[in-house]
Amino acid sequence: MAAVVQQGTDEKSPEKVFIPENMGDGVRNAKYAVRGAIVKRAYEIQADLIDCDKDKYPFSSIVFCNIGNPQAFISPPITFHRQVLACTMYPPLMKEAKLLKFPADVVTRAQRILNSTAHQNIGAYTNSQGLLTVRQSVAAYLKRRDGFDADPTNMFLTNGASAGITYCIQCLGSRASDGILIPLPQYPLYSAQITLNGGTAVPYFLDENADWSASLDSIEAAVIKARGDGLAVRAIVIINPGNPTGHCFSRECIDGIIALAAKYAFVVLADEVYQENIYFKDSSPFVSFRKCLLSNADYASTVELISFHSVSKGIFGECGLRGGYMECVNIDESGRAMLVKLASINLCPNTPGQVMVDIMTAPPIEGDESYAQFKAEYETQYESLKERAAILTRELNQIKGISCNTVFGAMYAFPSVVIPDAVAERAVAAYAGDARLTGKPVDFVYCWELLEKCGVCVIPGSGFGQKEGSYHFRTTLLPPKKQIQFVVGALAKFHELFIETYSK
Repeated sequence: MAAVVQQGTDEKSPEKVFIPENMGDGVRNAKYAVRGAIVKRAYEIQADLIDCDKDKYPFSSIVFCNIGNPQAFISPPITFHRQVLACTMYPPLMKEAKLLKFPADVVTRAQRILNSTAHQNIGAYTNSQGLLTVRQSVAAYLKRRDGFDADPTNMFLTNGASAGITYCIQCLGSRASDGILIPLPQYPLYSAQITLNGGTAVPYFLDENADWSASLDSIEAAVIKARGDGLAVRAIVIINPGNPTGHCFSRECIDGIIALAAKYAFVVLADEVYQENIYFKDSSPFVSFRKCLLSNADYASTVELISFHSVSKGIFGECGLRGGYMECVNIDESGRAMLVKLASINLCPNTPGQVMVDIMTAPPIEGDESYAQFKAEYETQYESLKERAAILTRELNQIKGISCNTVFGAMYAFPSVVIPDAVAERAVAAYAGDARLTGKPVDFVYCWELLEKCGVCVIPGSGFGQKEGSYHFRTTLLPPKKQIQFVVGALAKFHELFIETYSK
């Protein structure tokens, strides 16, 4: 850690204290590309377009493809969700339910949730693990999904899945000797949290030639190497369906990972927040780690598993409400107590997010007054996402120099971009005097120029991790169909121009 900067004695010009030099290595070294420098520049351009001369840029608006933020594109949100949320936020609305045309099951749901709070008020703190009635809904959902009972005491409601993931990494990866296996490419929350907490990321590579499936040989080789380097491998991170790759693991692959967890005694951290975003349900269905584990007599009572889900993704996409849960399977009581302590330090998950978790895990069913409208809205959203996934896959593969695996699930594509070595060298050299781009890899330069010239904001593959010598970017499939078609059209022209420009 850098030396502490002392405050000066001159009252007119004191030294600043809240500066990077006075902060720990973890804070200074953590990176999160999804909201990094390119996105910052995109917002600067957007402000220019609003406030300044429209002719300053060769486009009139920014298309943000950098993050899975469905409510920025989906309109309107699911009616049932917002009606229940409205009633829990302002209970007098329930007295006017008929006038407002709120279905009876909306009122029943809102009242059940309010009955579980202190003084019928979702503005009050809840249990640190979250409202029991919501955890019971989660447990019932898991039993329906997997066919195995679930215990609400092993559930933690969280502010999105991210909070639960953070708790687990705090527990498992707080020392330099603690290794946590992460996939490459990966969602950069994991590498950032491992860095922040002082642990060591142990990468294993997904296989692009096999639709980004996890290579069991790569995982085992990573474990053996880490142990040889003196690391204790504490956990493996699995993102299924995949972010940023859009893959969906087979049951055979999941079973193999569980067997490795048993062999090498590490915890499985299963990020399953995209489990409803499956676009080839017959050929590539979602299978939970929980179901695979509990179906396996050899490991059902021994392998430690913590799985995560969130209201931020799926078909509902309520990112801003920050609701999620994690479930602990085969976690020792002493370890669970540490998670309770961390949750208690953070007081409790936000209550509107808990309401959304209840709705996500117990949506209207046939016979409920809201069911028909809910079903129609849900299917419309799902079919729209499925169509956009197909369009994005198809159109990216029609661009010379760009190729993309099928988007089986999640909300992203992670296409490969061919950039010859000589082109890469010239492109990077062209920005040698620009402090914003000096030292950046060529895929960063590529995405920066795509933003500046076309108004399309995507994230370079280097922000997620990729094999040396390969280049990618992550884009979402969330923009409306016309915008996706614009994006791929702009990409085709831009890529050709980029290669031509730096080939000279």
